[in-house]
Amino acid sequence: MSKDLYKQAHMAAKTEYNSLIVEEGQLNARLDEIKTRKESLKQTMDALGALLGETKDERRLTNRILDALKEDPKTGYEPIFLKDKLRDSGFDIDNYRNPMAVIHTTLRRLVDQGKIKCWTKRGSTYYQYIETDDNLPSTITPAQI
Repeated sequence: MSKDLYKQAHMAAKTEYNSLIVEEGQLNARLDEIKTRKESLKQTMDALGALLGETKDERRLTNRILDALKEDPKTGYEPIFLKDKLRDSGFDIDNYRNPMAVIHTTLRRLVDQGKIKCWTKRGSTYYQYIETDDNLPSTITPAQI
């Protein structure tokens, strides 16, 4: 390679590098906006939930379970898997005297509200988020544990 080709490659790398720094800054700014909006919505949900008679812990658990199910809406999850997902996400599920009872109660309530669905396969019950834009998957896959 000639010295001119090295210079061109060096300039191209430098230009792309600088472009990526700018893009990273824009993405970080957007991420900050999203975090701020999420916190605002969380406060709104807490206030509205209180007006509906829900406790803050109930709302947080419900939202965390829904978030876990939304991560892969084409997959069904067993309650024990959701318990592990909650723990892995930093939610202090062990604060409850009987965590699995709380999770099962929350899942049944979400089924009754039509936000999730459940089915039994080979003796295990699975729960799945219901996508609201009518693009439900044609096949349901149990989570691999």
